[in-house]
Amino acid sequence: MSLFRWPLGRLSELPGDRQVKALTAFTIMRLGLIPPVIATFMVRPTLTIVFLSAFMVADLYDGVLARKLDADGPGRRAADSVVDRLAIDSCLIGAWAAGSMPGLVLLGLLARDLYCSGLCVWMFTRRRAAIKVDLLYRGLSFLIAVWALAAPFVTQSIRSASAIALLGLATVVAADLTRAVLRVIRSTEDVAGQAIPVGELRSERNGDLRPFRTINRLRVHAT
Repeated sequence: MSLFRWPLGRLSELPGDRQVKALTAFTIMRLGLIPPVIATFMVRPTLTIVFLSAFMVADLYDGVLARKLDADGPGRRAADSVVDRLAIDSCLIGAWAAGSMPGLVLLGLLARDLYCSGLCVWMFTRRRAAIKVDLLYRGLSFLIAVWALAAPFVTQSIRSASAIALLGLATVVAADLTRAVLRVIRSTEDVAGQAIPVGELRSERNGDLRPFRTINRLRVHAT
């Protein structure tokens, strides 16, 4: 608990805008764990597990700190998403370079990420809003991490088959995200500065843009 309370106490002493900047910097620093993951992949599996686990723990940690301090903002959320995508895509490229992932599957996953990133940028540009992901979205990232951790210990055929399954799940998530973003874009509500739970958007099945029942507002600090 002291490991958590120490940075929480230090950050709580900072003004609100500096809390967000400090958390954003911590989020971006996770990029430093990506090169060791790629360098050890399929060569030193134990070290890969250590570095990738550290990345995942840090990913959870900065989100917990942001919620505890009520110091989240669109900038930190955007930085978190960008770092996550860079990490995942770098690992996928590294897996392909190591001969563990079929090239067509890699291209499909990269194209999917580019498409989803474009959707989110479009929504943020038009409505200044973000989508709060749920277990389905987080589960995809978790399964990709599990795939990377298990890759050195399974056969090539299993690696390829599971990579294709990941592409299928990624396509489902992309379709779900498309529907959610379109609901936000078409809504007449003022959603600027808000993180809208994707489950809330998914629950509306009749296409009627009724008011959102649950919307989490982000703190937007002056820079």
